[in-house]
Amino acid sequence: MYGSKHQVHGAATSSPTLYQEGRPLDLQLGKSYSPNLPSRVTATISRVISMTMSVVLDVTLQLHQGPPVHRVLKLYDRRFGSCLRKAGKDSAAPYTQENGAAFEAFVRRGMMPGFLHHREEMNETENLPVRARGFLDEPNRTEGLAKYEAALWQDCIEHFECETKAYHRLADAQGMLVPRIHGHVSLSATKLAAIIPQETAPYFELAVDAAHEINKRGVIMEDCAPRNVVVDRQSQTPRLVDLARCIFRDEMASEWCQWRWHEDENWDPDVEYWEQASTTSNPGAIGAVMANRVQRKTGVKLDFRYPDWSGIIAKIRRRKEEAAAGERETLDAKGVETVKQ
Repeated sequence: MYGSKHQVHGAATSSPTLYQEGRPLDLQLGKSYSPNLPSRVTATISRVISMTMSVVLDVTLQLHQGPPVHRVLKLYDRRFGSCLRKAGKDSAAPYTQENGAAFEAFVRRGMMPGFLHHREEMNETENLPVRARGFLDEPNRTEGLAKYEAALWQDCIEHFECETKAYHRLADAQGMLVPRIHGHVSLSATKLAAIIPQETAPYFELAVDAAHEINKRGVIMEDCAPRNVVVDRQSQTPRLVDLARCIFRDEMASEWCQWRWHEDENWDPDVEYWEQASTTSNPGAIGAVMANRVQRKTGVKLDFRYPDWSGIIAKIRRRKEEAAAGERETLDAKGVETVKQ
């Protein structure tokens, strides 16, 4: 197990993790992408894979008749996750009984809708997003803890919805570039997504290509690193698994129109998208780190072929210029025919 240790602030004691090897989890199916998933099923935890931004478990399921099957279960549980609950440079704010009681009272008082709306408004007007950890600095400790947990709850829901949207847009790439998603289930009112396959060591040569293929489908990953790459043990093909923080080309285009960028005649939304992809550089975020690690440990220098960003943009411009020239020729031809008549 890794990523499950939390630093303790003051005298607070963190609640023990609920996710331990051998523990059964009662799951209720919300949405199925696989015909053999029952409406209710018990999953037994075989191994805790990670507890960083979310809880990722290797579980065993008994589906109808037949042998048990392994699946990877990803839980959006705000109570656990060393990176999700990061409160400072090198510390995480643990989930405690005090936090739980403050959040429960906050919800019972009907404060959640107003708080979530207020935070959304703040994110629209502030230059930087309003992080959950900022609420820990409020003078009223109890209110601060409640708002911190409420903000984390909101973050988890947004991560779930973002990852669901990304998998939907990458439907043709499931089982090739990303895992195949089997269904959404619920556990004690916590939203989850079940993904496969088994997590193993990173696969070096093809992960960079997979990241670029995802970019080509209009999805840019904001959290892209080797830790988000797993390999299918049978096929030895890579999968990019963490899509909880993505931006999408069509949604960016809508924002650009709201900002009236399209009024500049030299501006092109397709070029803008690939410039954004180039700046984020999902392939480089994976490849550069992998290359450094491998060379440091083995002395082998990996040779990656990164996307030719300038070539991609030049091709877009050239294609559109050719299309515009063709349209002008058509209009000119129609004008000549009109004169002849």
